[in-house]
Amino acid sequence: MSQDTLKLILEKIFTPNKGILAADESTKSINAHFARLGIPQTTEYHQKYRDMLLETPELNKYISGVILYDETFYQKNSAGVPFVASLKEKNIVVGIKVDEGLFKEENGEESTLGIKNLKERLKKYKDHGAEFTKWRSVYKITSETPTKDHIKNTTQLFARYAKEVIASGMVPICEPEILIQGKHSQEETAQVFAAIMLYLIQAFKEHEVSLSSCILKTGFIVPADNAPLSYEATAEEVGEKTHDIFSSCIPHLIGGVVFLSGGLTTQQATSYLRAYCLLDNKETNYPETFSFGRGLQREAIQAWGGEDKNIALARQFLLKNCRHNSLALDRIESHAFVTPFQE
Repeated sequence: MSQDTLKLILEKIFTPNKGILAADESTKSINAHFARLGIPQTTEYHQKYRDMLLETPELNKYISGVILYDETFYQKNSAGVPFVASLKEKNIVVGIKVDEGLFKEENGEESTLGIKNLKERLKKYKDHGAEFTKWRSVYKITSETPTKDHIKNTTQLFARYAKEVIASGMVPICEPEILIQGKHSQEETAQVFAAIMLYLIQAFKEHEVSLSSCILKTGFIVPADNAPLSYEATAEEVGEKTHDIFSSCIPHLIGGVVFLSGGLTTQQATSYLRAYCLLDNKETNYPETFSFGRGLQREAIQAWGGEDKNIALARQFLLKNCRHNSLALDRIESHAFVTPFQE
């Protein structure tokens, strides 16, 4: 595949002051979320929810790309137009989650499924309009995990996945997510991230994967959600620590870096992004943006609640959060948070 083609896809994804909407929750994940909010757990309501998100007027003002789940990838909007075609009409790049979820190993660590039939699925997605893909692995920090073998095995899978995606003519996003759940410190998060990057770079070299064609999706360097008070960090401290670790661990040749919002509140995700972007000494050779799921959607889904009458209000919340993160990328410090909904 021509590197020029992949470069053009990367340039569209990293359009200045725009980010990625991660709308790729699995059926299991979205049903669990619907159940908490009393929304029917059916394919019809999955489609209604994605229609509310993806057909939001002016979404393309702040969003350059959307990651879809297999179910949504083949669905149509309320006007009967395939979501993929509708997004492309808005000049939004279409991505697809291609891992097939997680399974637990004997020691409790979770490995990622989907590598065996990946090549065939990639061709199908590419033929139907996908331009980039995502593969996620997770790392839980405890006194015994993540193990060295787990990090090595997952990064080898990342390299195999990325090579297949590049060969298919799409851009791969590698998402090593360090779970926020636990009691670990910010420093422990940093140490695990550094270990993941060390093995990931090594795996990419072994499999001859082009770094410049890949995107890294990762979290901010934060303490765990149940960490002791002495481990707490301000947004400014999170921004600084994230920058320091990224500067020492992420190769400058990477095609780009996007932030995930997993486990963070809406306000935390935007505050950390803003603090990171406002750093006076922040210089990178690669583009960066946000790739938030719940960080953009949380208020919208609560406002919607499965009711058509609430669609307009829900879209206002989605756009508000997209705008806040766009402003953060643009290094604009002051903007009000409006968060009337509690999860």
